[in-house]
Amino acid sequence: MTEPAQTPPNPASGPEPSWGGCIVPAVVLTFFFSMGIWALTTGIRQSEALAKFVDKQPIEFPVTQPSEAQIAHAKAALDQISRAAKDGTEAEVALTVEDLNTLILTSEVLKDYRNSARVRSISPRGLEAEMSQELRGKRFLNGSFRFTPGKSSTNTWQLILEDIIVPGREVPRQFIEGYRTLQMFRFENAIPELQGALKRIDQIRLEDGRALVHLPAKATES
Repeated sequence: MTEPAQTPPNPASGPEPSWGGCIVPAVVLTFFFSMGIWALTTGIRQSEALAKFVDKQPIEFPVTQPSEAQIAHAKAALDQISRAAKDGTEAEVALTVEDLNTLILTSEVLKDYRNSARVRSISPRGLEAEMSQELRGKRFLNGSFRFTPGKSSTNTWQLILEDIIVPGREVPRQFIEGYRTLQMFRFENAIPELQGALKRIDQIRLEDGRALVHLPAKATES
């Protein structure tokens, strides 16, 4: 896997918030981590084709420090998911674009992606993230990636790639299908211990501006 670009130290004051054994950091991490895995495992041979939609330089996003209110809001949502998964209670938790970007900017497991990825929008069409991914030969895929959530072959959850948009250029459909068919975006790939908790989620629904994570009540034994 190509090493992500080093980012300046995060100017946060005080200790970084602990996300515990929460599900969402693993979800977001798998999303970005798997892009690098794909680049290493699929040997892109058509340099001429790649040159039509990749760049020689990455796009870097400014690293900012979320406010205390933003951090508290994201942590509260994660805590609610964690408690429902542990206690077997029903819950429906909303995660906003701001929550997901707060995780990118503050979560330790995502520190290497703080200047290379941002979630831009959530809608019924999918979750869209702008990112800069290094490919072979020091070339960079700078564009918008659209995903929808779906059940994986292991009966947990994955992000299914729907499209890659590079402004002013055409990304071949075959290239996009390569990401999708490898199923590299399964959430449990990041932290296998979360597989049981992920199986408790029965729905992830995308609405305008938020993702709704639903956990049903655990059936009581008769």
